Amino acid sequence: MEKIIEKVKVDVATFKNLKKMLLSTEEDFELAVATIKSLEISSIMITILAKSLMYGKRQIFMENFGTSVGLIIGSNKRKEELSSNSFTIDLSWENLFPLLAKSPYLTELDKTIVELELSNTVLQTLRGIDYKFIKKLNLDLKW
Repeated sequence: MEKIIEKVKVDVATFKNLKKMLLSTEEDFELAVATIKSLEISSIMITILAKSLMYGKRQIFMENFGTSVGLIIGSNKRKEELSSNSFTIDLSWENLFPLLAKSPYLTELDKTIVELELSNTVLQTLRGIDYKFIKKLNLDLKW
């Protein structure tokens, strides 16, 4: 009998939970990586998740999802090169946003997640320079 596998689509809440798991313990990180592999998740979301990671975790993440990130950053590098210590990818918002905005893979859900991530980044920056009274920040980006 043929086995039917249906992939679960990602929503904003699932994305936030995956990010939290990736940033947590080693066990949670490994579980999140395995979960992402079983989800119907866009290359853009994978790229944003990679952006949230640093050092060793980003390298391990890239070993698993470097091809998806390569689709977004326009790299023709092989998977091994994308995950190597010697190859660096500029995932700064300054570099990444224009690539995301012109990506043929961009969906409305991707836009929502990018806007949430950028809003949180700007909010954290403002709070870090004594604007702690700002409760929430919603950016409306020029796509």
